Amino acid sequence: MTLSAFFACMLALADPAASTAIQRPGWIEQLPTGPGRIYALGTADLSPSSPEGRALAQASDRARLEVIARLRVSVKGETSTTARTTQLGSGGRSYGYGDRSSRDTVKVGTQAEDLPGLSVEQTYVDASSHTAYALAVLDLGLAETSLQVRLRGLENSRRNLEGERSRPARWRLRRLQGDLSRLAELASLLALEAMGDRIQSERTMVEKRLAALEAEELPPLDLAKCAMALRPNITLPPALDAFLSSRITETGLKLRDAGADFRLELTFNGPSQGPALIFAEPQFVGTILYRIEASAQITDAGGVVLAKAPPISLCQEGSAEGLTTQFQRQFERRWGMLMDQLLGELK
Repeated sequence: MTLSAFFACMLALADPAASTAIQRPGWIEQLPTGPGRIYALGTADLSPSSPEGRALAQASDRARLEVIARLRVSVKGETSTTARTTQLGSGGRSYGYGDRSSRDTVKVGTQAEDLPGLSVEQTYVDASSHTAYALAVLDLGLAETSLQVRLRGLENSRRNLEGERSRPARWRLRRLQGDLSRLAELASLLALEAMGDRIQSERTMVEKRLAALEAEELPPLDLAKCAMALRPNITLPPALDAFLSSRITETGLKLRDAGADFRLELTFNGPSQGPALIFAEPQFVGTILYRIEASAQITDAGGVVLAKAPPISLCQEGSAEGLTTQFQRQFERRWGMLMDQLLGELK
């Protein structure tokens, strides 16, 4: 070992912060640059309530949100306070920046979730400062190519429906209408004017065809010949699964997991750890609040929403006992609303 290397090791052992500083990746202090690429930094605090895995996920979401913010688009997030953090080097020179937010939960906006070419390239945890870092990058060339492919697929779907006169065809055209609207937002986000004109032309053709089908008396569908799949976003207790399945079959629908005509989608919310049937919320006064937060909708096989009910929100203090029974009673009412809407689509 050379003398200079020996002294460097001794300094690192004497000053742990010096060792941490050497290991810090350069992109924390200075964002990378590259043709056709946009970089952004996201940070999150490490704490007992936000361990490493969760903090890295938050930092990654914030980095992606920052990329989208740089494209000057409104993103969805639950923000209380946000401040720009700037680290200063010798002589007061600023060399690193990022957004540190007090958000407990961060939701990446629809644009960020749908935008191809957007990814988290690297992450880093600095235990000494209790901070997680994430570096996000958007590859503009890949994004444009992917959107072009997506548009060609939607154009082909519309052509395949040109001669079809049916209720499922009408539902698929509604889906195309929504997909084209989302694609237009992304093209606008990337300032792809030529693609935007092409998308608008396609939207006009879809809207014209959809208006014609909406005005027609289309052949009705027989409910008894249709099947529905149960699609919760959590694993349900057997008794609740049986209860929901029986609601489907009692209407005359067949219950089928694969190849079903419709899907009953149940979405349960939960704490930061993820969705749950029942979750607990400690209160400032020392009690515990038990909650069920859920929503239900019926879609066709392609994901077009055909029926939607108001959300179910239940809570009680001290015990979770009886909450599932309350949920079943609330769901019975929602199920009637959902079926009325579905029958309207079938007849």
